[in-house]
Amino acid sequence: ESQSNWFHDIFGGWFNAHAVGADDYVFHLEKIIYLAAIHGRVVFVGRGAHCLLPRECGLSVRIVAPLEWRIHNFAQRMHLDEKEAKQRLEALDNGRSELCKFYFQSEACDPHHFDLVLNAERFSDEALARMIVSAYRERFASSA
Repeated sequence: ESQSNWFHDIFGGWFNAHAVGADDYVFHLEKIIYLAAIHGRVVFVGRGAHCLLPRECGLSVRIVAPLEWRIHNFAQRMHLDEKEAKQRLEALDNGRSELCKFYFQSEACDPHHFDLVLNAERFSDEALARMIVSAYRERFASSA
């Protein structure tokens, strides 16, 4: 989920037959997201889906948390020290931001692009899931 550099896009295929350029990645990503959405009842996690799909067709949710909390949890989950976890998280965040800016002309973390923004530091995973399901049911009650 990042805007790859031009060198990799041009020469990556020479060194690695399985390398995929950023343009090809986004092209196929869009197709997959649209096809999955047409069939319905899917959950997209990241990948810029909130930038691609019409707002009226689904519920866009952003889950946030303070950086220090994210670093600590990422370090534990990936068995990293906190310095390495911070570097990797910053790289992931920057890559996702670049992808949305470059390909979707959108700010990845603009809260106005989402129907619901939740803070993961404040709630358990189960509570977050209940709130999301409740918001979905409330929003689409008339079409259920």
